[in-house]
Amino acid sequence: MELLLNLYSGKIVVFAMVFSRIGAMALLAPIFGSRAIPLHIRVLIAVVLSVLVAPLQWQVGIAIPSSHSEIFVGLLVNILIGASLGIAVMTLFSGFTLAGGLIAQTGTAMIPAQSMDPLSPNCPVPVRLLQILALAIFVAIGGHRLMMMSILDSFRALPAADTTLPGGMLETMTRLVSESFRMAVRVAAPAVTAVLAATLLIGLASRAMPQLNSFTMGFTVNLWVTFLALLFSLAVIGHLFSDEITSFMSIWQQTF
Repeated sequence: MELLLNLYSGKIVVFAMVFSRIGAMALLAPIFGSRAIPLHIRVLIAVVLSVLVAPLQWQVGIAIPSSHSEIFVGLLVNILIGASLGIAVMTLFSGFTLAGGLIAQTGTAMIPAQSMDPLSPNCPVPVRLLQILALAIFVAIGGHRLMMMSILDSFRALPAADTTLPGGMLETMTRLVSESFRMAVRVAAPAVTAVLAATLLIGLASRAMPQLNSFTMGFTVNLWVTFLALLFSLAVIGHLFSDEITSFMSIWQQTF
């Protein structure tokens, strides 16, 4: 047994590093790391992917860490690389969550309306709607395949046995966060503008006709205006999100 461990120790170390990078990505990415998927299933997915990738890394001509400190540093570096990809995709989806929150806060009629999703209680309807839309677009255009291509390209640029952390990772994450905020504003802009315009018109109407119950009418009008604005902007939002997926993956790959 000890002879076998000594013989395959290098391959075991490389497999552990591959698993740490893919596992960190799988546990944080929106699809693979979804709370709807049990933890043991997510770990199984990471193991299967690692089994497919590890043989390619065994043939890379790079020195395999032998000391405990080098192995620990290598595992930590791979975890950070995989986690950065998962966080990058999470940041992309967070832009839609932020956009839904802006819409819900602007259209006051939407705040009391909560979705009945047991995985995300107390979630406003616009937030949940945009989250579902983002997930559907992500799967439809092959975002999960883009994630796998990105993680495989990272192994080509920075092998699993390499203990060097790529520079500029912090700047990349900062850029992704700023892009997420910009996308959130662009997604929420049509609905927020429509609700603000409707609120202004209701205010003018209440001044001209004081007998109108502007408070009650405002809830109803804001509700319909918000849904109609989202309905007519769905195509634009989908096109914008599909472009942002490619952009986010490209920005992350530039780190290597």
